[in-house]
Amino acid sequence: MMHSLLCLLYGFFIFLSGYGLGSVLIKKNILSILPEKKNYIREFVIISSLGVGFLSLIHFIFGCLRGFKEPFIYILISLILIFGIYGLFDIIKSFISYIKSKPQKLSKPNFIAMVMLSVMVLGLIFTLINALSPSISDDWDSLAYHLAAPKKYLEHGGFYYIDYSSHTNFPMFQEVLYITPIFFKIPQVAKIIHFIFGVFTCVLVGFSLKDFFIKGKDRYSTIFGAYLVFSMPIVLWLMTTAYIDITFAFYGLLALYFALLYNENKHSLSLIFCGIACGFGASCKMLGLQYILIFALWIFLYNLFFKAKFKDIFKPLCIFIGVSVIVCACWYIRSFIWTGNPVYPFFYSIFHGKDWSVELADFYASNQAKFGVGHSLKSFITTPIWMTIDHSSFYDVPGLYVGIVLLITFPSMCLLWQVRKKNLLLTAISICLLYIIWFFLTHQSRYLIPMFVMSSVFIPAILSYIKGGYLVKYSLIVIIIAVSFIGLFQMYSTMLVRWPVVSGEISQKMYLSRYFKPYYATMFINNNLPQDVKIGLFGDTEGFYLDRDYVWCDYGHNSLLSHNYNTAPALIEDLKSLGITYILVPFGKNPPTIGDREFAKATNKILYEAIDLGLMKCVYPDNMSSGRVFVYKLN
Repeated sequence: MMHSLLCLLYGFFIFLSGYGLGSVLIKKNILSILPEKKNYIREFVIISSLGVGFLSLIHFIFGCLRGFKEPFIYILISLILIFGIYGLFDIIKSFISYIKSKPQKLSKPNFIAMVMLSVMVLGLIFTLINALSPSISDDWDSLAYHLAAPKKYLEHGGFYYIDYSSHTNFPMFQEVLYITPIFFKIPQVAKIIHFIFGVFTCVLVGFSLKDFFIKGKDRYSTIFGAYLVFSMPIVLWLMTTAYIDITFAFYGLLALYFALLYNENKHSLSLIFCGIACGFGASCKMLGLQYILIFALWIFLYNLFFKAKFKDIFKPLCIFIGVSVIVCACWYIRSFIWTGNPVYPFFYSIFHGKDWSVELADFYASNQAKFGVGHSLKSFITTPIWMTIDHSSFYDVPGLYVGIVLLITFPSMCLLWQVRKKNLLLTAISICLLYIIWFFLTHQSRYLIPMFVMSSVFIPAILSYIKGGYLVKYSLIVIIIAVSFIGLFQMYSTMLVRWPVVSGEISQKMYLSRYFKPYYATMFINNNLPQDVKIGLFGDTEGFYLDRDYVWCDYGHNSLLSHNYNTAPALIEDLKSLGITYILVPFGKNPPTIGDREFAKATNKILYEAIDLGLMKCVYPDNMSSGRVFVYKLN
């Protein structure tokens, strides 16, 4: 239990540190443009999230300067500590000021609002408990690179080019924040950071409604908006991982908040902070570049229709784009220096790139094209329906429903002709552009979360302006509460499995041995093989728990081993040429594995031939009946 509390406190302290750094750099500017009515929760969410972004940039500088090794990493830890203490004292001071101001008593919420708040709190508790558990195979991307890459950087002392994983060339805004938790051997903090960004997203949806749409006339709609985010099982599940999708969506929402603020106050600072938020979104993942495009179009259209002078149209646009690009450019420059491609491995036909090829680009694109129900006009129209009722076509993890938010988004836009509000219109344009861009890329449902979040603002907002909207709204609330119990049940079911390790009833070692399939083979390598060995991973890229150097060996990850081997000796010689002396191989029918012998194809089939020819000697386990994950020594 103490370990779990430490992880929770450290994760929150990262945001305290962000708040402290944000208070030093931007607090006065933020307070000068926020809506007049003071709200400490809103200030903390906005300032700390921007501060965490600046903290990420500090981590980037340390990574470039090889500052992840001792004693330099202690300087980084000291900075986090100093800003965190400063942020804590600033919050205490604000709290004392709030008490002295004799705050107004909160009015009693109605029954439906109480139900929504109660279910949200209960669900977030279940989700938090799941987030506090060690990552296992359902947290695949985390163990493959979200956590594994920062661990590699920490071992190396700073950033370096990892040739076997194209994923490590992606922007890593949030991943670098995992460096110090991994250094202290509390990697669950990474999941807590993602969880807190999820809570921030729900809160900011509410404040976006309150500050720009509802404005006191229908305050329960703010809770409804937050609940729309919470109601999606895919969002709750992602909050339990060390992924970056929720953070990515949050900064898109924050950019929307500042864009709406700019529409109201015309202040250049609103424009600058919108650009910073977009820059941080593009620093989370390359898809975040869409934020810069969308809000640049927003600013252009707004100023085109409401400004008369030419310079008044293009000056704000240049400021916004300039700030956005400056904030995120470092990650794309890093990729360009390493690979020759700023958006590696994408757009290979234009930029090319190190350790990649036309064949691999086509293979990657074909894998992404497996999601969804096609790219035809019919699919464009029917995808919201199919995604609602057939989630399995849009994601490779079972049970990750998106709820009904997408299904009701576009019908609700039909009400725009009755409500001629420019903020609503521009928000609707942003939502539509997010959907269009997504539709022409890979159809994975988690990449649409930025749209879901903005829809959670738009739907309650437009209903609040419609006569008779209360009836529709409360009918929707009842339906969405019912749908949200799918996610609630999922979180409760997994919580029952994870509570013993979170509470300390069982050890992390025991938990991982039960639920992380390669655990015993991984521990064999860590405890028995020399430090200088290099491990080849087949059928499994979850290398985070390995304390030895390793390479992903499956076809499609890099050009090093992505060949059509005809003979087993040719494969073994290529492995040896890369310094690989041992390989870890999971057998079986359930991915990620190389498959059983009768189903094995291509390189996996060659592996079986290498075993038959005696080119690989099994060193763990002793026989086939004692496990399904094996370690082989290359002869």
